[in-house]
Amino acid sequence: MIFNCQNEYLNQQSTVQLGMTSNIEPLAQAAGIIKEIFQDLQDQGHLLQRYPGTYKWKDPYSDIDNWNADLQTRYRTAVGQIGNEVMAMAMHSEPFENAFRTAQRNQWYNLMLLVNAEKTSLRMFAIARNVPYARNYRAHGRNRFLRSLGRLNEHPLTNREEQSVNWHPHLIYLTDRGQPARCSFTPNDGTGQKEMVNMYENRYVEDRFRRQARLRNWPSGWNYPRHPQYAAMREGQDANWPACEHCGKSAVFGEYVKGRTVYTSWDEQSVCTCSKYGGKPWALEPLVEVYQYPSYTGSSFDINRGVRALQNIPEGEIIGEYCGTFVPLQEEDTCGDGSFLMGWEGPSRDFFHPDAEKICILSGGLAGNWTRFMNHTDKEEEVSARMYQFPYGGKMRIIVQAARDIVFGEQILTSYGPGYFGGDGMG
Repeated sequence: MIFNCQNEYLNQQSTVQLGMTSNIEPLAQAAGIIKEIFQDLQDQGHLLQRYPGTYKWKDPYSDIDNWNADLQTRYRTAVGQIGNEVMAMAMHSEPFENAFRTAQRNQWYNLMLLVNAEKTSLRMFAIARNVPYARNYRAHGRNRFLRSLGRLNEHPLTNREEQSVNWHPHLIYLTDRGQPARCSFTPNDGTGQKEMVNMYENRYVEDRFRRQARLRNWPSGWNYPRHPQYAAMREGQDANWPACEHCGKSAVFGEYVKGRTVYTSWDEQSVCTCSKYGGKPWALEPLVEVYQYPSYTGSSFDINRGVRALQNIPEGEIIGEYCGTFVPLQEEDTCGDGSFLMGWEGPSRDFFHPDAEKICILSGGLAGNWTRFMNHTDKEEEVSARMYQFPYGGKMRIIVQAARDIVFGEQILTSYGPGYFGGDGMG
């Protein structure tokens, strides 16, 4: 696990406004603002993705011609601590800008201690979320004060607003040199390195399964092929599926598959309708970064990307879903993904009994989300997140749940099973 030098303060649960009276020690008070800075940048990044043509980042320099000598001195001193680039990025977070303008001297000092400790993560976080720091800075290039601080250039990975639909923050990781880099995937089929893709839902291509014969472990009551994630609302195929873990309603979900089409049939009194109200039922999209940790092998050629928490996550919180592309079992060794494969179980008599068999594979190598980067640990005491397959929010999912309290700065570790390092790469 990797912790920052200020971790004991960042782990404090309280988040409070600077300037409010509080018994919390000043550095812990500043730690609350650090978390709010990351959260605000993430929220604004989501708005930009959702409304790319209409949402605009606030310009923190709109009144710079009216800054007094105290604000200019505070800004110049901060630039000396964290650099002009990171300072411009941080100014696009409302909690940071408010602190810059209103915090008392000792409060600002404590905040800058923590910002300095997290500046490489803050820099990558802002770049990955398309913060227009250089554009807004340069828009006021005639201001004498800004000119005295030097010029800012756009980082090569900073995404232009009109291109935001093609990017996702979790496709960029923080290297061991403190620099952001694009996430790539090298299939083991010899086709060469490819840029990774982010996805929010699993992908199923029926023709891919149709080309393969039905295997003996395909559930006897199921048609073949069929989408393995949905329960069918016909022929009583799934009468014994368990209720949704979120709403407790019928095992037969509100969505079903017939042929190549996903149909919807809502019965709000008895059928799970969680997906009708926005899809996934969990409210928390955790603040995490994809982070390069030391290589397991010690070789500089082996890039060990992992997941680092940028907030406290309570035990039991559902923090995500492992996503990928469904692959027939016959293609397990030829699909090109030897590192990000998860077994997908079919229903057994007792449903997901320990003896339930894999019926297909979920491949997250080329297309997936941040959960694919969680590293494995053999040590039970180090496991901070576990994965379970069960119905949730309208369909079967592989859910990621916090196994214990996870603290700011901690690597999120899971267990893919005792055979993980045996070479099969399967969870």
